Order: sequence, then structure tokens, then C-alpha cells
Amino acid sequence: MPSLRIDGTETDFYYVDSGVPTLKDRPYTTLVMLHGRGFNSHIFHRLLPVAKSTHIRLVLVNRRGYAGSTPFDPRDAELFESSLSSLDDSGQSIPQSERSISRHYTTFLQHRGVEMARFLFKFIKQEKIPPISHEAGRPSGGISLLGWSFGNTITLSLLAFANTFDPGMMKTLERFLRKVIIYDATIHAIGYPSPDSYYPSWDAEIPPEERQLESWIWESSYFSYPQSLRDPNTPMCDLMSGVLAQRSPNPGKRATMSNIMSDDFAAGFEPATAENGDIFLLPHQARPVHRSVYMRALFRSLNEGNAPVLLPKVGISYVWGTESIWQCILAMKATEDDISSPPDCFHIPRRVKFFAIEGGNHFTHWDNPLKVLATFDEALA
Repeated sequence: MPSLRIDGTETDFYYVDSGVPTLKDRPYTTLVMLHGRGFNSHIFHRLLPVAKSTHIRLVLVNRRGYAGSTPFDPRDAELFESSLSSLDDSGQSIPQSERSISRHYTTFLQHRGVEMARFLFKFIKQEKIPPISHEAGRPSGGISLLGWSFGNTITLSLLAFANTFDPGMMKTLERFLRKVIIYDATIHAIGYPSPDSYYPSWDAEIPPEERQLESWIWESSYFSYPQSLRDPNTPMCDLMSGVLAQRSPNPGKRATMSNIMSDDFAAGFEPATAENGDIFLLPHQARPVHRSVYMRALFRSLNEGNAPVLLPKVGISYVWGTESIWQCILAMKATEDDISSPPDCFHIPRRVKFFAIEGGNHFTHWDNPLKVLATFDEALA
């Protein structure tokens, strides 16, 4: 399978390309997808055959350190480890250490955002992607970027640090980049505080050696929530108790992990390691930086005055599964609340729209690829 090397570096990204769609009545749109934590892009591969008969060209990318893509330098790991080791035995850090940790996280994510922008830039040129156009009142062509679950930390970093792009790359992205899709983000990915609730990894009643498997099954299960969840006028605070109470999955639906064959699991599963950087983005010390990246990507500080909005025509589409895990349900509601009532001193310079996958869980792209791709098509419009 192909890989793409970022110009001027020794960084390669492995990817799988569905190819140019067979439908020719309007220009196709390229959708670059980034996976989350623990699973590489193989988790999306059931979307590939469906895409051939749509107007979407899928490009499934393995993030740094995942199979076929360049791992991080050990020196990157040392920076995180030296900063985290400054924490005292109580787990508290002195202000100077907190600032150091924040700088490392911010710099790391800034580099990932620029890296992904450079991937898009080269792919556009290399594959001669059609630019954004309008056919019969609908946008066509161009390229969009999707992050699933924890992968949103990288995709949102592209928008958050667009001020660091070189002029040539910025000019190209202005002509080609249409949407950034947030797909079933977790609360950690957007830097939202984690409330006390159930998670199998924290369950003392489950033997330690069984918690990982139980977590996979639980994360890929289906959960039932109040109907009011779908009402954007219902604030998150009114739903918290009902959402967090969903410890037990819907017994009438099989967990996705029960449907994944051992060969597919072996091809897709990769744990968080120093080589893929995820192990350093998971600790609670990273949450404030994830929150800052999320705010910079979606909002604009009133303190910036008349400074121009970068990539102003790029819209945000938020796709979520109505029966996903509580971490993703709360992330969606938190974002919905932020959009309806922006935090103090912020406003929204971009168009943000929400798209629900009715009956979808966190892995619904595996269970129902046709429905998911249809929703992506709506989100790209």
C-alpha cells in the first residue's frame, strides 16, 4: 500500500486510498480520515467498497507511529517523560512544571497540525484533486479532513495552528479545504473534564487481566439515552445524570467487537505507545491543552480584534452516534452548548452543523458502513 513522505522531512504516512469514485456526474470530494487511539485505519476499511459508488474518495491514514507510518523520535518521548517526572509524589506539579508540560503538549500538537496540513497539501498536488466547485447549488470537489474519537486532537490542531502555515500552503488549502469533520469525539479529545462515571478499566470487580478486553467490548456496545438528548435546546447539565447512569449496554444489540474477526482485530489493533505518541496525550495533564486547541479551532477570541480569520470558508461538521459511549455523548453536548452559548470573550467565526447517526455506536462505521458514509456525504455538503 502507498505511503506519502512529507516534503523536506523523513516522515512517511501510510494510507489506503479508495480511488476515484465511479460516479462522474459531478466532481468527487476527497475525505481524509484519521483513526483514534488503539486502532489504526484498518478499523475504517469496511467503508472502502461502499465509497466506490459514491462521490467520496476515501483516504485512510495511519497516524505517526502506527503501522507503516514513521514513529516519533525517542527524544520526543524524553521531553514528555522529563516534564511529567517533575510532578511530586502527590501528583501535583509546581507552576513552573505545569507551564513546561503545557509547552511540550502545545508544541507537539502544533507540529502534528502542521504535519497533517502538509500531508493534505502534497496529496492535493500529487493526486490532482479537483478544487472546490459548486454543481447544482451543492459544493463539490476539494478535500476534507475527519478525525474519529481521539484522532480529533490531530485534526483540530490543523485549524488551531493555521497561523503557522507557510503562505503557499495556506493559499492552496484556501482553494481546496472544505470541511473538518469531528466524528464521535471523546471528552478527552476536546479537553472536557471527565466526570465520575463507569468505565471497565476502572472497575475493581473486573480482574486486571480482563479489563482491556472488557473495555473494548464496552466501548463498542450500544447504549440507550433519553430522547431529549437529540434536542439542541436541552443543555448538557439537564442530561448529565441520565447519560452517566448508562453503565449497562443495550442487551438487544451485539457489541461491534463481537462482529470483528480475529484477523481484522490483529490487523487493526495497536496499543498506545511512545512511538505513536498517544501514551503522552492521554494523561490528565494534557486536557487543558486539548481544550485550548479545541477553542482555537472552533472559536475566536474577542481580544484578537480585527485580525483575519484563517481558512474562513472551512466549515465544521460534527457527526455523532446516538447510542455511543457516554464519553462521546457528553463531548457532543458540551460542543453543542459551547456553540449555542460561546464561552466568555469568544465568538464563533465558522459554520458548525451537527449530524446524528441514529442508532449508531462508537464503531458504527464497522457495523453499518453504508449508513455512515451517507451521513458523511450529508456532512460534506
